[in-house]
Amino acid sequence: DPEIVSALRTTTKNLHSLTKDMTGFSRVSSNNSHSDLDTAVSRAIRMTQVDLRGVCKVEAWVDRMPPVAMEEGRLVQILVNLFRNSADAIRDSGGGRIRVTAQVESTHSGPQRMGSNRILILVEDDGPGIGAGIATHLFDRFETTKSEGKGTGLGLSISRNIARNVEGDLTLAPGVLGGACFALRIPVYTQELKRKAS
Repeated sequence: DPEIVSALRTTTKNLHSLTKDMTGFSRVSSNNSHSDLDTAVSRAIRMTQVDLRGVCKVEAWVDRMPPVAMEEGRLVQILVNLFRNSADAIRDSGGGRIRVTAQVESTHSGPQRMGSNRILILVEDDGPGIGAGIATHLFDRFETTKSEGKGTGLGLSISRNIARNVEGDLTLAPGVLGGACFALRIPVYTQELKRKAS
């Protein structure tokens, strides 16, 4: 199948950089790191084509967003993890939608080294959702809702750590599709950050 071959080629090309991200996730990104959200989302969708095939479709409304203060490889790593988690949940429940939306979120309380605005990215699905008992430990290392042998329980912990390294965050949030919804907040890359990095 040409579509699967293409997806495998894309995944193979990015495997090296993603492995480097995984082993070095505790490293703090430089202030000069930035990426385009629309490009990162498109790349993450391409990389998860095999996981999503025959299971669900991704609806993305993330264009016209300002650049975010995170390396593209790290942003893609977070998105790929969230997409794959949603695909696994949907596969078991009979759902079929993943939705990615973004908006600029202004912050007015507390000092922000990365600037006063952040991009709020919501990744949600119409799967079975996450129970309250699991939600409190969901970001702990080795915590997983997947059956034995299907998950390491590290993906969400690493993803949150990557976000927090740039003064962002990854949390659970209320959604509108009935399943799980994750809120990824990343500071907007500004000219002030560019000057500080120079």
